[in-house]
Amino acid sequence: MTNNDLQLGGGQPTPVSLDESAIAFQSTLAELPAALFMHIPTGFDGLDIAFGGGLVPPDLLLLAGKQNVGKTIVAVQIARNIAVWAQKNGYPITPFVASYEHNEWDLFTRLLCMESYLVDPQNPLEYREINMAIRQVKEESTDQNKFFDRLFDILPDVAIKAYARISEYAQHLIFYYSSRTYTTVEVIERIMTHFREVRGIFLLPIIDYLQTVPPPIEMVTMGVSDIDVIVGANLGLLKDLTVRMTTPIIAVAAVDNEALIQNRPVHYEDVLGPEQTKYTPDKAVIINPDEIVAATGSEIENREIKLRIALEKNRTGPSDLEWQHRRIGASYYVQTTGKKVAIEDSFQTARAKIVKAKEKERESWEGIPQNTE
Repeated sequence: MTNNDLQLGGGQPTPVSLDESAIAFQSTLAELPAALFMHIPTGFDGLDIAFGGGLVPPDLLLLAGKQNVGKTIVAVQIARNIAVWAQKNGYPITPFVASYEHNEWDLFTRLLCMESYLVDPQNPLEYREINMAIRQVKEESTDQNKFFDRLFDILPDVAIKAYARISEYAQHLIFYYSSRTYTTVEVIERIMTHFREVRGIFLLPIIDYLQTVPPPIEMVTMGVSDIDVIVGANLGLLKDLTVRMTTPIIAVAAVDNEALIQNRPVHYEDVLGPEQTKYTPDKAVIINPDEIVAATGSEIENREIKLRIALEKNRTGPSDLEWQHRRIGASYYVQTTGKKVAIEDSFQTARAKIVKAKEKERESWEGIPQNTE
């Protein structure tokens, strides 16, 4: 920084003319891999087609829905799909799942179940099988240095095959248990910068989930505790991060309490946070349950659930699209090819009425004259 530079908050640079910017562009573009200028596929066919091939910088994608609908499953699956794509093509792109809900072992176990389904859909590995095998190994008091070897000796053969598949792309995937106290957006940026400068690896953050990200230190200092304000600030910081780091970011989000208690599908407008944050994301994907096919008695562990995955915001292409997908509960897997839902049968028809009702409610709060035509 020179003496002529302005002192701007948040480390913002001094504005410069376009010819000076062009010099900076050249330096920045030279450092970035070609993969960041391609569409990065999510692996979900309908979404990737609507996105023109996948995510591009500086996309901020919001992935939202009610609890237990499968948000983390879809997020981990997208991370896995991007890792496979990066490994296959030799790109230095690594999905970075920053989870504030699940530790690394839990996410790895889910991934092992998911991969086993892809290896053998008829005989996939189940989460409880892994836990039972761990207990058996621990009770045997075998050499802990060979814990994994013994574990996979006990598990079905599909576990070894799934682990071998994971090993192929494991160097392109990071699971990280994040602190609700310390892993702020600033810390995520520092992690990304470290990997770029020290390892030459470009991280693509997947935040699970937005409402658990701790507030910026400035808000802590000021004593800000309003969750809406914190969510709005963090969402804005994540959008800034997509621009500065020239990479897409995916943020998993919860919906507000009002939407949770209502017996209806949820939508983008129900995401917890201040109203203005609805303008920040570039893309919004909403997950809703559709119907349960087999969820009674002993079949509950192997239930097959149908989900509705809707694209409700898309700045670079079509939106208000909806697909029906199968979710294989015990395998933590959602089929990537969905059946497109006709608009008249989709949840988007009801969404229009919900949006209109929310607008009228907001107008009444703010004293805005309502259009009675």
